[in-house]
Amino acid sequence: MKKQKINKIGGWLILIIAIFILSALLSAYLLLHRLIWIFTLNVGIGVYISMFFLLVYSVLIWYSIYLILRKKRKAVNMSIIAMSAGLIFILWFFLIGQLIFTNYDKVLIWIYGIIYLVSNLVLAILISVYLKISKRVKKTFVK
Repeated sequence: MKKQKINKIGGWLILIIAIFILSALLSAYLLLHRLIWIFTLNVGIGVYISMFFLLVYSVLIWYSIYLILRKKRKAVNMSIIAMSAGLIFILWFFLIGQLIFTNYDKVLIWIYGIIYLVSNLVLAILISVYLKISKRVKKTFVK
């Protein structure tokens, strides 16, 4: 009996695509929000740095979504790169930038930033491991 060739997007990959699309939409919203700030307020360097990291992440995550939907072989590596860029943005936006440029309670910022960063790091690791070891993923991305 012959093994069937899997080339449909299915299984856990559907959830990953949904997470990526949600993240891409949220990053687009944050980008728009930062652009409005830049053009309407007198903003500091922190907003420009956030905008840069967010723009890089947005381009990479949208490109990853495109590659996944087109079932391209390099979708796995690009997705891992995009998630890494997202973690760098989170590190900056929710932790370092907040500690440098705001006057809020530093302990609360530290606690919130670490929790947010670690939870996203765990999610990124789980997704990366799945994308790298799943036989279904390997059979799906054949182009």
